[in-house]
Formats: sequence, structure tokens, C-alpha cells
Amino acid sequence: MIAPQPHTGGLSALNPKPWAGPGQAVSAPNRTAARPPCSPPPVPFPDQALWARVIRNARCADSSLDPDQWFPASAEADKARQEAAAAITVCVTCFVRTQCLELSLRSWDIGQHGVWGGMVAADRAALRRRKQHASTISPVPRPEGLGRGIRPAETC
Repeated sequence: MIAPQPHTGGLSALNPKPWAGPGQAVSAPNRTAARPPCSPPPVPFPDQALWARVIRNARCADSSLDPDQWFPASAEADKARQEAAAAITVCVTCFVRTQCLELSLRSWDIGQHGVWGGMVAADRAALRRRKQHASTISPVPRPEGLGRGIRPAETC
């Protein structure tokens, strides 16, 4: 009977392939072969189709601006807008400007930097706060009859 071998776990100089079994030859690590035998399929990320559309149609992708012009150094909105004026001008004529802005607000870890949808980070942060605040406010109930073409009774 063969005694079970202890599992050393993880990568090491002696066992670069943690899935290699006892008695298998250990060789120098090969980057292409260092993957597990069955990789999980790629998981689609949220808004994948929208990202693809924006990337395919965005004017910024074709612009000749220096990348630094898309990332103003100032945190203050007015100064940042001045620093990024050339980039914002490109956004003004972009067909996917609205979608770009929406993606930056939904994917804040990425969208909190640079110019997105013609807006600098400070402006987008303020817009994001307003949208979050608006979603937490309950709608005010209408008095009966309003909004249906019926005018409320006049009071004396």
C-alpha cells in the first residue's frame, strides 16, 4: 500500500504546479502551462454591451490629444474644467456622450478620474450625489384628481 503524500499547497520551487501529482516530473515553470487544466469561462460584466458601444463610437478614441489633457490635476471643478477644456470640446461632439457619462457614474471606481461625458470628476461627483439623494427621496403623493386633467376646487 502507498502512503498518502502530504500536500504542500501553493507554488514552490519544488512544486511549481500545485496540481501536479506525486511521481510527475517537476520542471521549470512555463507561463502557458502554469494554468489549471480547466479555466472557468469568462463572466460577462455589467453593462458589457454599453461599454462596447461607447468604446467603439467614442470621439476620444480618435482624438490626437495628449492623455494628460483628459486628466486635470486640479480637484476644484472650475480649475479642472479650464485644464481639460480641449478634452471637453471633443466630448461636446461625441455621439455616445450620454452613455459615457452614465457608465462613469455606474462604474465609479473607474469613472471618478478624468473627463467622462464632457464632465470633470468634481462635476460628476456632484451629479452622482444628487442622483443618489434623489433616489432616496420618496415621491410626494398628489392630491386626488391632480395630474388627470381635473383642476382642484377653488378655495375662497
